[in-house]
Amino acid sequence: MDDTTDIFLGGEGYDVKCVRVSPVVLFSVLDHFIRRPETNHRVIGALIGTLHDDFSVDVRSAFPVPHSEPNGEAALDDEYFATMLDLHSKVSPNEQIVGWYGTGRVTDANSVVFHEFFGRSCACPVHLLVDADLEGDNFHPVAFVTTACSINEMPLSSEFRQVPVLLEVSSSEKVGLDALSTDLKRREALGEDADDDDDDEEDDEEEEANAVLAAESVPSFFQTDHQTTAESRKLRRLRKKYAMPTEVENLERSLVRLRELVEIVGESVDRVVSGQDKGDIKVGRCLAETLASVPLVNPIEFEKMISDSLRDHLMVMYCAKLTQVQLAMAEKLLEVDLR
Repeated sequence: MDDTTDIFLGGEGYDVKCVRVSPVVLFSVLDHFIRRPETNHRVIGALIGTLHDDFSVDVRSAFPVPHSEPNGEAALDDEYFATMLDLHSKVSPNEQIVGWYGTGRVTDANSVVFHEFFGRSCACPVHLLVDADLEGDNFHPVAFVTTACSINEMPLSSEFRQVPVLLEVSSSEKVGLDALSTDLKRREALGEDADDDDDDEEDDEEEEANAVLAAESVPSFFQTDHQTTAESRKLRRLRKKYAMPTEVENLERSLVRLRELVEIVGESVDRVVSGQDKGDIKVGRCLAETLASVPLVNPIEFEKMISDSLRDHLMVMYCAKLTQVQLAMAEKLLEVDLR
């Protein structure tokens, strides 16, 4: 008779090995948390993505699920969840439920109930825990899966086990994140200085005086109501401070960043050629493929192409401004009382 007892406490038995999360999912969680009812201390929702053969999960989107926890008891709106899941399956049939998200720093007893609920829609649900309050000064999410605890193949309970989380950013998402981060830095640079606010007020007053002088030279039926209140000046300052960068500003930043990268690569190549650094075959091949992908264009033809494109762009801008002026004049003429 074998008296040995096998005790299994998870570890190598769980399916999911890694979770890759899109930044869009984190923004959705934060938006849901900001809009939550005052009675809820946390929010939960479903995670949408794909499960790969290498036991990794890609989380590409999410949607909220209404819930309540009166007196410590968990309750979810299963009809809402079923409706949203059906709609999402029609839009993205290749994606499925891969788990659920929740806000907070630790799991509790209700987390097990929620996990079992979402486990009805997928074999191995992932629990993504996000610290939306930023109490720990760390926004990096934490992912968990459940592992069964059994003795002699008799299940006793389950436990949450942490799995690695990677933030996967696509090329289009990276462009958006870069635009948000650079615009935030630009707004901080414009808004932190009190002197800048004073300069803005002086500029607003000067613009206001110029607008009054210009309005005096226009016929009365073409004139618009000129606002000189403090609220209008404040509104103009806010628009100037929080305005998104223009296409020209984005192009300028891209060119400056490209020049910086070219200089870094050039310095690295010079060090390798001079013998200061050891060359890397993979880096050399990558540089060769990158240079080969750049089309060879005659400088004269390239300058002519840029000049033609610039003329076309200026013509479109001129036509757009002319159309706006004509519409404004037509609107004022219609308002004139010819009697």
